[in-house]
Amino acid sequence: MDYGNLPQSRWARIWTRKGFRHVLALAFEPELEQWLFVEPQPGQCVIRVAEPSDVNKFIVFCTKRGKALQWTEKHAITHGYAIRTCVSMLKDVIGFNGFCLTPYGLYRAMIKQGAIPTFEERG
Repeated sequence: MDYGNLPQSRWARIWTRKGFRHVLALAFEPELEQWLFVEPQPGQCVIRVAEPSDVNKFIVFCTKRGKALQWTEKHAITHGYAIRTCVSMLKDVIGFNGFCLTPYGLYRAMIKQGAIPTFEERG
C-alpha cells in the first residue's frame, strides 16, 4: 500500500520496503459466522465486518500485489509500546511475540515461526 500525501508517507518511505508498507488482518469469527477486517490506524485499531465481496477483493489483491500469511491466533497480548505502529498493534491482536519493527520484518519473523504463505499467485 502506498500512502500518497498522507502524514504516514514520509515514515513509510524511510522505514519500510516497497510492497510492505502496511499490515492488516482478515479473520473469521466462527461464533458470528463472519469475516472481520482488523486494520491498525494511527491511534486506533479499526475492526469491521467484511462483506463476502470484500473478502474476495482482498484475496484477489493479495494474489496479484500483496502478501498474506495464515496464522492461528494464540491469544491477544499487549506489549505496552511507547510508539504504536500498525506492526505493534497487529502483533498484539494476533498474539505474535517475535521481534520486528516493520511490515517486512513482521512478515519474515512470522515465516520463521511457522506462518504459512497463502493467496500466493500461482505461476
